[in-house]
Amino acid sequence: MKHFALLLFFIPFSLFLPTTSAQVFNDPAFKATVQSGLDLMYNMEYDQAEQVFEKITIEFPTHPAGPFMKGMNRWWQTYISVNTPTYYDFIEDQIEVALTKNKDLDGTPSLEQEQTFFSFMSYALLGRLHAYRKEYFAAIGSARKVISPLKSSLKYVGEQPEFYMVAGLYHYYVATYGDFYPIVRPLMYFFPDGDKDLGLIELQQAASTPSFTQVEAGFFLGYIYLDELPDLPKGLKITKQLFDKYPRNTWFESDYARGLMMNGQIAAGEKIIDHLIATYEAQAGHTTRNINSLESRYTTHLMIKVYHYKGFAMLFEYNDFAKALEYFETSNHMAELALVKEDVYLAGNSYYKGVCYDNLDQRGKAIQSYELTLDMNDNYYYKADAKKNLKEPHLME
Repeated sequence: MKHFALLLFFIPFSLFLPTTSAQVFNDPAFKATVQSGLDLMYNMEYDQAEQVFEKITIEFPTHPAGPFMKGMNRWWQTYISVNTPTYYDFIEDQIEVALTKNKDLDGTPSLEQEQTFFSFMSYALLGRLHAYRKEYFAAIGSARKVISPLKSSLKYVGEQPEFYMVAGLYHYYVATYGDFYPIVRPLMYFFPDGDKDLGLIELQQAASTPSFTQVEAGFFLGYIYLDELPDLPKGLKITKQLFDKYPRNTWFESDYARGLMMNGQIAAGEKIIDHLIATYEAQAGHTTRNINSLESRYTTHLMIKVYHYKGFAMLFEYNDFAKALEYFETSNHMAELALVKEDVYLAGNSYYKGVCYDNLDQRGKAIQSYELTLDMNDNYYYKADAKKNLKEPHLME
């Protein structure tokens, strides 16, 4: 149920501002202000971005754009922390305000695209928030409310570049998500059919076309190319572009590092990882408490991934199995501090610990690690290999 709820809101960060006859969207100064706020948000300068979006709220008090973007800004900040309840209520309040103001746009033909977007995105974000809170029935309720504006959104593809990302994410993930989680397939009955190939084409179009959703399209394509297709060179190219443009974004930085490692450039990726670790470990109490995005861009939740890839480097670049084990355990410790119980990196830690134990001639511990991997919900990248390694040890050459 958790993963189904997350699927339904696979567009958690995107901002779409179509060019319609609405006066605010025909205003070049308004568009420039929005872009400046987005650039601050992506560069993890959240307080400054908040000031920009508050200015929009004041200047356009009856419009949903301001509160919606304020909610999105805090959503990105929550994303690098996951468990930051302080911001959950703020996000929900802003989205509810946006939905209320959006009702005033309904029924005006010239504002149909605009109204459709804010309805779709507001319910999508609200549903994702419910999923983070483990309020799954509320999440599904929001999912059903998103279906009508979703269908309207699909018919606008080609009219504005932002719609390519909305349609692309929908087509790709609806077509592929059931492969990862077959249990959700019956629940997809309510949604229009997806198309994996079409979705990729639409996402590529969105990522290559200047618009308010260009960064978001690239963000998702990076994961698709690195983790799902895979097309590792394309994944590396996109993660590098994002980090080059927004060098303060520690999530983009860590994604670029893992893109390098997955493309065989482990030493180059490790250099970035070492910088992230050194900065994180310079913070007081980094081993004993959860450092969240209220305090730092170098959060405990982020370090789950970072320490995992440091272990990856120790394992595959240096064959230092004992040191690799230490980093995988440190990654697990970060998850404990951040109150994260399920994550693909935790499944990866368990699997790679099994590989380390195999190569340290500790077969019993290796088997335990592989069996633990198979018991995890987020084991889809490691499941087949874990089963294989249960039959015979995975020995490095």
